[in-house]
Amino acid sequence: YRWILQKQSEQQNLQQKKERFSVTDQDTLTVLGREYPVVYGNQVHFNGTVFEIPQIPFSQIKPQVIAEYKRLAKETITERVHYFSELTGWKAESVKIGSAKTRWGSCSGTNRLNFTWKLIFSDLNTIDYVVLHELAHTKEHNHSQRFWNLVAEYMPNYKEIRERLVAVQKKLMQENWD
Repeated sequence: YRWILQKQSEQQNLQQKKERFSVTDQDTLTVLGREYPVVYGNQVHFNGTVFEIPQIPFSQIKPQVIAEYKRLAKETITERVHYFSELTGWKAESVKIGSAKTRWGSCSGTNRLNFTWKLIFSDLNTIDYVVLHELAHTKEHNHSQRFWNLVAEYMPNYKEIRERLVAVQKKLMQENWD
């Protein structure tokens, strides 16, 4: 019984944190696993050094911040899919960036790859793991030993990299990007 109350309390705290989530020029925003300072400016734009946002309530510009993250994710993930396709010879039918809430990526039966834009919060090695994982599904549409051998051939340390996704997931649970 005490355990249930504790879990309910944790969920309430998480919900309150999400509701209070905001970004100002006192904060940083994560891109590719690194924190960048937020500065007030005319538009929402990440230039590789700072994340610029207008000085208006965050709730009003959040959709534009997400759009900027999606742009960065599409650019980065598409480039990494091309890189690993060249390296491995595994080909995807298409690459899409979406807003999946429960998975980082997926591969359809017809080799269409889908990735969530939230991958952009991860470092490049972690993105590479997800890309390689989904590309490997173009050869093995399962999680058999053969599948994991394909992944390990190009990324022998994939298990430790996969752990980083758990840390990113925990961080995202405390923020309100949905």
